[in-house]
Amino acid sequence: MSASSWPHAPDTTPVIVRPGPLATMDRPGRVVAVRGAHGGAGATTVAAHLAGGLAHRLDLAPGVQTWTDLASLASDPDGQALAEALTQPWPGLWVLPLAGLVDGRAEPAPDPGLVRAVLAAGRRAWQVVVVDLPPAAGPQVDAALEAADVLLAVGRCHTAGVRGARAALDWWEAAGRDSQAAGAVITGVRSRAPLAPREARAALGERLWALVPDEAAEFAAAAEDGMLLLDRPDLSAVQTLIALANRVMSFPQQDA
Repeated sequence: MSASSWPHAPDTTPVIVRPGPLATMDRPGRVVAVRGAHGGAGATTVAAHLAGGLAHRLDLAPGVQTWTDLASLASDPDGQALAEALTQPWPGLWVLPLAGLVDGRAEPAPDPGLVRAVLAAGRRAWQVVVVDLPPAAGPQVDAALEAADVLLAVGRCHTAGVRGARAALDWWEAAGRDSQAAGAVITGVRSRAPLAPREARAALGERLWALVPDEAAEFAAAAEDGMLLLDRPDLSAVQTLIALANRVMSFPQQDA
């Protein structure tokens, strides 16, 4: 999970008026769920750049707070306590990772009640909270999706990826959620992709929100160095992700 205000966008992208970094009691922030349709879809890359930086870092400093450390918030969610507990690897970006191995064992998935409490506290503290969700279903994923105002279904540019993204959108609508608040993001778009971009457009129609060009080398290098790519407007993928962020930010706030 990460929370951030979106930085200034290049002049070549749509620009909207953005309020300050913190939500208020009468105008709570929104929760954006970014869910990969399959492994390797690029959901973490989309979520991280949407939040304003590389939110899910494998090389965060030892001792960084994780979901397990915030179990106490489940009974008394507090936005200020959450902000103080989270790691801030980049100005304006707060991160709560699900750590990998702890003493040789995988960290347990957070309790669904904790997920609800943390997202509720995050909504009061920040304008946008981005949740990076796995393809697999589970009570934690369900809790995050229930709290989400917007869903981005991410899939690679091939038939299975588009089909998986479409299935995620169908689930969202079947659950009675606003169909206009969910869209597909197709990654790995290139001239020789397994599926042509026009075919992805034809399959998804207005449900397609973004086609992210395949610039894997640049993204991989940035992830390795722990650097942002938002200052690289020359990369078409960055331009696409900034435009996507502007689209997400254009949705009205939930009522308090």
